[in-house]
Amino acid sequence: GVGNPGAPTTLTLRNLPAHDSIDIGFLLALIDEWDGNSGFLAPDFFAVLVDDELVMASTFDSEETFNQDYIPPQGAELVVNQDLWRSNGNFESAYDMSADPQLQQIPHSSPNLTIQWLAAGDGYRRPFFGNRDGESFAIDNVSVTLNRGSVSPHRTVDLLETGATWRYLDDGSNQGAGWRQANYDDCAWDQGPAQLGYG
Repeated sequence: GVGNPGAPTTLTLRNLPAHDSIDIGFLLALIDEWDGNSGFLAPDFFAVLVDDELVMASTFDSEETFNQDYIPPQGAELVVNQDLWRSNGNFESAYDMSADPQLQQIPHSSPNLTIQWLAAGDGYRRPFFGNRDGESFAIDNVSVTLNRGSVSPHRTVDLLETGATWRYLDDGSNQGAGWRQANYDDCAWDQGPAQLGYG
């Protein structure tokens, strides 16, 4: 395991058509002081699980990329070591994870699929002089491609397009399982542009 996991962001898909592997694509933003492999507040991991199986786990450092395990393949690195959110001098990074081979051709054939994104590690959000270390992440533009055979055409399921509107409830109340039903009335919930994941 990677230790001290934050709450995962979870996507569950049901009744998928026949397939034998999947590709996962998303944009990843690493927000505020990811500390990589070394230092007092390290390590900081980002991980992806498919049906509770780890398919990717790497350390990330938002300031010094030589201090991280993750080696971005060509086309994956969007921004490194920049104060993207004007967060008091903290450094952030962004990656297009659809370019990463670790997240392509993942063996999978079940009609149901659960993908989890999480941050973890002994240093992740560790208290520092009475404050919590500030790491968090965001994902956007999520897609899952279902592959069937090596020469058959594949099918891409666009789950969230960049900036798509979605509804959410963040008041801490327990909604039970009723909200998972297709006919659940979520009209009273807040809504905003797509950006998932805060841990």
